[in-house]
Amino acid sequence: MPTEVTEVDQAGDAHTKSSSWWSTHRDLIALGATIVVLASWNISRSSLVPERYGIPASLAMAVVFVGLGLFGGLRWRGFGLERSRLLSGLAYGGTVFAIVGVVLLIGGA
Repeated sequence: MPTEVTEVDQAGDAHTKSSSWWSTHRDLIALGATIVVLASWNISRSSLVPERYGIPASLAMAVVFVGLGLFGGLRWRGFGLERSRLLSGLAYGGTVFAIVGVVLLIGGA
């Protein structure tokens, strides 16, 4: 019979873990699923999704990846979206978005 253990991760979040194989390897399963979904999306995006649905489809995939992260054991703090750190997380994400955008604009020019 599986036993439950409460652990505290590096971010300070408490997690109840069962000693079953599934719960022990949940993060690896989520990682594998993320790799498969990302590779499939990368291949199928250009050939199966019409151009006008590109942005909504990409946003939907972002939601899927957040779900996989949550399934794998991440919490909102791991995404940089914890309430107390929401503004700094959004600022960090916006900065990275801007840097990538500038690099793409320079590369396109």
